Amino acid sequence: MIETGTLSLMRELLETLYLFLPAGVANATPPLLTRFFGPGRPIDGGLLWRGRPLLGAHKTWQGLIGGTCAGVATFAIQRAFDGLAVPLLFGIAISVGALAGDLVKSFAKRRLAVAAGRVWFPFDQLDYVIGAIAAGAPFLALTPQSIAAVVIVYFALHLAVSAIGFVLGVKATLI
Repeated sequence: MIETGTLSLMRELLETLYLFLPAGVANATPPLLTRFFGPGRPIDGGLLWRGRPLLGAHKTWQGLIGGTCAGVATFAIQRAFDGLAVPLLFGIAISVGALAGDLVKSFAKRRLAVAAGRVWFPFDQLDYVIGAIAAGAPFLALTPQSIAAVVIVYFALHLAVSAIGFVLGVKATLI
């Protein structure tokens, strides 16, 4: 028999993972948009900083806006069907936070001369999760266990979704 405390912890972890689903959707959307609509307009407009792109051509307005909208739509659907007591601003925050985490990581990659599109493991898999957690923190009191669960599960999901995207030709790299 499972103890009540264990069930409570399991429920908390599953609810937290569910709440962060919009961040995962926001993160997965930009490559799909590029695949179906072509490359968008770069956020950095081609600007260079110290001879290197600020963010790179792969970070586009299409991806930022489309990813945010997809994440927010996912959260709105969750709220409509599940009656989530979490404010809509949380869904907006984690969707934007996921993409902001990716932009910060891209900025760091350019500063460290990591080529655009080149895998930077494990940062490419964690950037959006860290950004979403940071943006969502003002709305939820996350326990260390919940944070660990979000990082571990969404890291693994990112790897799985990336592999599927690679097989389908949506992503250029396996990881």
